[in-house]
Amino acid sequence: MTVMTGAFAVGDISGGAFNPAVALGITVMGISSWSNIWMYLVADLVGGAVAAIIFKMINVPSST
Repeated sequence: MTVMTGAFAVGDISGGAFNPAVALGITVMGISSWSNIWMYLVADLVGGAVAAIIFKMINVPSST
């Protein structure tokens, strides 16, 4: 249900590409153009990096 909600909410903007595999798949199938795939891949990479940094900031290792 969460994926369906995301698809309805931003499907027109992102084409439903919520992960790199889907972005590559819709490009190979011809739904999206090859000139647009870099946006999906860079956005996923940057989003993952930001999430990892925030996770590290929130979960500082405890000293023993």
